[in-house]
Amino acid sequence: MPPRPAGTGVLSRWALHLALVAALGAFVVARDDRSVLLLLVPLALAPALRWRRAPGWVVALLPAVARVALLLTFVLAILWRQMLFVRPDVGHAWGGVLGWVVAVLAVVFIFGHRIWPVNATLVPVIVGLLALSGLDPTVSLFSSFAGLGALGLWAFTFMSGGPRRLGWPLAAFLLASVVTVVGVTRFLPWAQPRVERAVASTFAEGTTGLSEESRLGDFGDLAVSNRVVLRVWTTEPRLLRAYVHHQFDGRQWSSPTRADMPALPPLRPATGRAAGTWLAGVPGSVFVIPPGESPSAGAPGLVETRVLQTEVRDWPLLLPAAPYLVRAPTSQLTRSRTGVLRWPPYEPALLYGVVHDGGGASRGEEETLSARAVALGLPGRLDPRVRVLASVLGSEASSARGRLRNTVEWLRSGYTYSLDVGEFETDDPLAEFLFDKKKGYCEYFATAAAVLLRLQGVPTHYVMGFSVGPQNLVPGRFGVGDHHLVRESDAHAWVEAYVDGEGWIEADPTPPAGFSRVHGPATGWLAPLVEAARVHGARVWARLRHEGLAGLATALSSAAGALLAGLWQHRLVTGTVLAVLLVAASWPWWRALGRKLRARRRARLDRQAALPGELGTLLSSVERHWERQGRPRPPWRGLREHLDDLPTGVLTPAAREASAAVVDACYRSAFGGRPPSPSKVDELRQAVARMS
Repeated sequence: MPPRPAGTGVLSRWALHLALVAALGAFVVARDDRSVLLLLVPLALAPALRWRRAPGWVVALLPAVARVALLLTFVLAILWRQMLFVRPDVGHAWGGVLGWVVAVLAVVFIFGHRIWPVNATLVPVIVGLLALSGLDPTVSLFSSFAGLGALGLWAFTFMSGGPRRLGWPLAAFLLASVVTVVGVTRFLPWAQPRVERAVASTFAEGTTGLSEESRLGDFGDLAVSNRVVLRVWTTEPRLLRAYVHHQFDGRQWSSPTRADMPALPPLRPATGRAAGTWLAGVPGSVFVIPPGESPSAGAPGLVETRVLQTEVRDWPLLLPAAPYLVRAPTSQLTRSRTGVLRWPPYEPALLYGVVHDGGGASRGEEETLSARAVALGLPGRLDPRVRVLASVLGSEASSARGRLRNTVEWLRSGYTYSLDVGEFETDDPLAEFLFDKKKGYCEYFATAAAVLLRLQGVPTHYVMGFSVGPQNLVPGRFGVGDHHLVRESDAHAWVEAYVDGEGWIEADPTPPAGFSRVHGPATGWLAPLVEAARVHGARVWARLRHEGLAGLATALSSAAGALLAGLWQHRLVTGTVLAVLLVAASWPWWRALGRKLRARRRARLDRQAALPGELGTLLSSVERHWERQGRPRPPWRGLREHLDDLPTGVLTPAAREASAAVVDACYRSAFGGRPPSPSKVDELRQAVARMS
């Protein structure tokens, strides 16, 4: 009986299960891809199943694939995170592909722990999965999962062939481990902020800057953040508001805190059929804004927008300006005087819809003199050149609408949108942007527009949120309609200006061409299928969070049906299925043909081995010539018999003469013991050459 492979004991296998579950968890939280959790289903069955046999080519192929995947992981880590030779979006996409490959291999190897040695297959792929997760980690949860995975690997090491005796090597290792842990725990709190600043300046790891305060420069490196925030279904893509800021001190925008700003009474669900036919299919209650009569289904200029949010943060509802109806799975919505709606505390914001005005007027803030006065405030210190520029722009228009138009066109035509503006050398970034650099992020354009308009007497707000436009449109495939994929990199800033008789008008001073060029969607032949699977998964998760188990079965069946229907309509998938069915139906014929060809080749090789020198090769050439003429020789028929039975018109006289000479030489050599001389072989070679 062969010895049992290392690592197949019960305790060691459970340690490997723990390490693999931790690695899968780290991959899920690091990349926000909950579809990986599907691998936990076969993993849960692994302790009860035993895979003892596999085809030889599978046994040889899978370890080779694992080695290639681990090599690519190492190369990706170097080129993406160290040398920055790979673009962030490309590195993020390839990290996801490699992570899926490694995760599937890990599950297969843990099923086949009796086939493949775990030390050479399963353990390396678990480490590789942890490494791939670490390329894009979520700080808190990733460290926990990584530590749990390391604990499982250590337990496996000590239970399946680890150190068996205490000695200087083990003592030295333990001492080094203790020194490392103590050094990291003591040194890391001091070094962490310095390392973060160095990494931020060196590797350009930015965040959205989407918060209740906005400091100029926070949006610096948004293009590297590919985390998906939400998906939006709408016929008219718009800017989605999150925060409205009033006060600017020269470097930072802020607003009164929620505790200091008196809020309006919370919105309660509307009674009756307030929604009419709007937002069908979106779960939850209907809220009318402001409370009162809801718009009719045929009202002109209204747009329906559905939002599937994948990032749950302390953000307001991300809505377009001028909402009329909101359908959301909650009991109430809080409302500020700037029109910002919020979920109740501790409730998730995942799936909701809104009916809003298709124009650019905001209906959020009460049009009071005090509100407009706040929107005219200026920083204490302002460069005189900014005042001169504002007076020039204001002198060319006689109305607030004209001043808004002139200011926006001035910024769009004379400045460049760029994420690479370098360091600002003065204490006045606004003046440096307007008169020196003349390029910057969206927050510089919005700040410049707000200050210039306020200097012209036009009340203006600084607004933060997300941009939804053609740059992030994803065509509908695989059961998912056309929608806009919004990432953290699509965080945006713009302005709202007050115009008498029209209200607060939304305007974006950032050059649209430059913004669309920087913020583009991911491409690739797998991208539509991956995006469709993630949309269905996000919908199922949202329905589960909002409706519990009651809506889970309906959501799962709907998602599975839509995805399968979309797959069947795809030409590549349909063609593959039909090709597989055709091959399966004709498999007996293909199998018989393969056997026939193998038998013919085996007989030919046997004849060549039985004949000396080049005589076997010449005989093979003659038989191939017979096959090309449509008269192959069956293996059971003799050479002379087959040649004599060939009709006269099949072979030319030269071919028949050459065939007869080669057949006679084979008979004399095989049965008479008289192999042909070198001169005879040369003569036969020339005859065979003339035959073709």
